[in-house]
Amino acid sequence: MKYLVDSYAWIEYFMGTKAGEKVKPIIECLEEKITPTICLAEVYAKTLKVEGEEQAEKQRQFIKESSAVIPLDEAIAVEAAKIDVEMKREG
Repeated sequence: MKYLVDSYAWIEYFMGTKAGEKVKPIIECLEEKITPTICLAEVYAKTLKVEGEEQAEKQRQFIKESSAVIPLDEAIAVEAAKIDVEMKREG
């Protein structure tokens, strides 16, 4: 199975929230994960603002090691939006 991991999931995972605990098994599993470049940018920007460049770089590297970072296209954008809404409903 493939997973598309959006910004919300990564941010909640890094923050260790209740929603982050729900995505933890997916992020840490060995199955294929995809992260759109825009999501990487959003996570990096939030972390840079709140925790600084060193932490933003650590998280960027972790995302790159944990998932395939791919360019965002229309189909991926729509799928990421659906995942975002679903995660927020469950959170």
